[in-house]
Amino acid sequence: MTPTDHNWATSTAATSSSPCSAGLEYHPSSRSSLSTRQHPRHAFATRDSGLRPTQLMACLMLAVIAPLCAAPGLADGATRGGFLTIQFGRTQLGMATTGCQRLQNSVPLGRIARRMHRMGLAATGAVVVEFTSSTRRSTCRGMIRYPGWQRLRQLHDRYGWNFVSAGMRYVDPRKLSTADQQRDICGSLAAFRSHGLKRAWGLFAYPDDQSNPTVQSQVTARCFAYGRTYDHRVNQRATMGAPWFQRTFSVDGGACNLRRLACYRLVTPVWPAHYMSPDMLGGLMSPPAGTWRDVQFYRFVRRTHFTGTVRWDCRGSDWRRHWTTRIDVCCAKDLFHALREVPDRVRVADPVAVAQAWGRIPRRPPVK
Repeated sequence: MTPTDHNWATSTAATSSSPCSAGLEYHPSSRSSLSTRQHPRHAFATRDSGLRPTQLMACLMLAVIAPLCAAPGLADGATRGGFLTIQFGRTQLGMATTGCQRLQNSVPLGRIARRMHRMGLAATGAVVVEFTSSTRRSTCRGMIRYPGWQRLRQLHDRYGWNFVSAGMRYVDPRKLSTADQQRDICGSLAAFRSHGLKRAWGLFAYPDDQSNPTVQSQVTARCFAYGRTYDHRVNQRATMGAPWFQRTFSVDGGACNLRRLACYRLVTPVWPAHYMSPDMLGGLMSPPAGTWRDVQFYRFVRRTHFTGTVRWDCRGSDWRRHWTTRIDVCCAKDLFHALREVPDRVRVADPVAVAQAWGRIPRRPPVK
């Protein structure tokens, strides 16, 4: 991640001919990297000017306050950038063979977490309670490996990951009775709390984007800060309101992007998709102040795999040649290509951090 330098050098002497300008010199640092962890430092020096003590004190106060007023963002440097959530759908550990062994050249989620940690980044994972074992570190459903609660706690404790709920059973809540909606949505929070994961209330990740305003307003909004929808637009604090839907950008794999190649004509299940540009995804990593961008990935692969129903080609540096036969699979190197564009001024955070900063607390207060 490359910090963005900001030049805060401004001259106070040039803007005033008052006695203060004769008695106080302001020496700002010439360049400073502004982020949520670092702020510009300023040095002040006085010289004998014959000013009275009260005048000198007033000038000192003016010299401290004036730069803050003149440089918007310095006083609120921690919020110059927006919020960014890096989310992983269903927190999938990776792809598996029929014997629940890791599929060759699939990249396990633990490896992704370690590399992100070295970059100073933590993620948010959506979790289906029924898919999560209390006794085993991982289980398989079809060709997908899912973590048990022990593995989730490991991701939380070692790498700072947090988790949100995708429900008890990963079913369409619109087809449930109100009582069953309560059990599947709000009732899922107890499982997270019992395993020491207390920030799941920030977002309910509707299974397969299946929701409506009735379920959201009458059930979900009472126990979760936000309800996830798939939408390429950014969340804006000024326009978010009841029933508190949130927008998540879902990343697609798919056919390659060079028309002359046979891989361009691949057709992925669910809907026909073309592999998304990592350059475009990198551009999503810089949400401006007052906004929240949530970008969701799924499973990761490397090199090639040309047999079976799930196949891919991640060779080479030209992303236009990359392809996968599933929309929820992408090349790990393209993920990190995008993540390297996260600037220091952006706050990488889970949905609870956004909810707390923006004052969105559900009607049913979360259990501490």
